[in-house]
Amino acid sequence: MTLLALLLAGLATTALGSICCPPLQWEAYQFVTLVEPSRTYEGLQSVSYDALNGRYAVEGNYTSGDTNTFKVIYDYNKKVGYRINPETRLCETFAIKEAFQDTCVPVSARHVQVCNDMTVDLSVYQV
Repeated sequence: MTLLALLLAGLATTALGSICCPPLQWEAYQFVTLVEPSRTYEGLQSVSYDALNGRYAVEGNYTSGDTNTFKVIYDYNKKVGYRINPETRLCETFAIKEAFQDTCVPVSARHVQVCNDMTVDLSVYQV
């Protein structure tokens, strides 16, 4: 989630009490690499974020030898998450205990890096 907030920093507008905040509703794609001692996972994910209704969804795939697909919906207002297997169409619910987090970069964040290329300007902050 921190990485996602950092990526949005370049697209966001300035808000009171924050360095910047993204729109309250947005969609994005992200490529993820997770390295564990025994294997590495890679995947492409679609993220739908809805701060107005306190929920977000992540859908995509990951590969570690085999390719697996997934969809997870987090509904913080209802304190329930839904894990959906797109192949079997089975849905499993789970409790959400933490509060919904906005993706604003707070004024207390420390600016650590600027990346510029021909398509994206990216500022990285440590929270």
